[in-house]
Amino acid sequence: MTTETETLVIGAGVIGLAVAERLSRSGREVVLIEKEPRFGSHTSSRNSEVIHAGIYYPQDSLKARLCVRGRELIYDFCQSHNVPHKQTGKYIIASSNDQINKLSRIKTQAERNGVALSWVSGEAVMARYPLLRCQRALFSPSSGILDAHQFMLALLGRLEHQNGALAVNTQATRIYQHQDYFHVELRMAESAHMTLRTQKIINCAGLDSWALAERTATTALPLTIPPRHLAKGHYFRPKKNLSFDHLIYPLPEPSSLGVHVTRDLGGQIKFGPDVQWVNSINYDMPTLAPEPFISAIEHYLPDIRDIGLVPDYCGIRPKCAPTDNDFIFHELKPKPNMIMINCFGIESPGLTASLAIADYIENMMQNT
Repeated sequence: MTTETETLVIGAGVIGLAVAERLSRSGREVVLIEKEPRFGSHTSSRNSEVIHAGIYYPQDSLKARLCVRGRELIYDFCQSHNVPHKQTGKYIIASSNDQINKLSRIKTQAERNGVALSWVSGEAVMARYPLLRCQRALFSPSSGILDAHQFMLALLGRLEHQNGALAVNTQATRIYQHQDYFHVELRMAESAHMTLRTQKIINCAGLDSWALAERTATTALPLTIPPRHLAKGHYFRPKKNLSFDHLIYPLPEPSSLGVHVTRDLGGQIKFGPDVQWVNSINYDMPTLAPEPFISAIEHYLPDIRDIGLVPDYCGIRPKCAPTDNDFIFHELKPKPNMIMINCFGIESPGLTASLAIADYIENMMQNT
């Protein structure tokens, strides 16, 4: 059986939901498909749920531009759609004197990106949080947290209100071009199969974006697919009750923002994520926090071994490079009326940038 839609969005994580909602709001006919039984099953639900300010990313990079714009959009969206969130602010701390110069460079980078940070003395930070070791800190007032599930649920509600549709348990197994259309072979629940015909595809499959692109055959030039690197990150909760009203971040590392302190909207504290490079997707958690994980926290919270840690959850971030990884939106146009956009490397700050990413993709599709 073959059916047809104007626009197909593949992958119902936060990016796919945001893109599908934005395109349907423009008046397009949109079908969103997800291979799992529910939306947001992978990276979108296995992260820190932080609203990032846009501090660290290279000036004029997609991450910098879309994070800064996305942060404004996501606060507005959460406010207008009653999505639980809080503008907590965050401290980026130097736990030793030799790290203060690095803080200065971070402040300069943030200013280039249009993000305001202020200096705070180590004494002021430790007066508020005596467990911390801090020589000096930067304060980011625009950082915050949100309920990622409720955010995605609100996007889905808007999509359906705008006559878009979500089909779960539906996997795109092959995409090929025939004349003026993409034909997408779908496998659904109970081994059912069908083919969907469309002229516009947005590949928002997250961890599976690479495999989906590899299963695409067109008469256009061969698709250039960047390498895929999987960064697994673990989260652990403290055994003892800790109270942090703000997010606490150490200095960033080459491949991450460091093992930091985040809190949820109920006040529950967690530490993470670390970075462990893996070759396949699995969400197994160690029963004990790895020694490098504990040592990373110990630099700024010396009593962490006495406090103790218990496993919470883990996630996997899709990267195009181990360091200096930017978002990649690859456009494939075999004919003027056809377009496929592949989204690669949409990791942190993807949640924050999601609404800005949706606008960016809408702009890419303006003439199709």
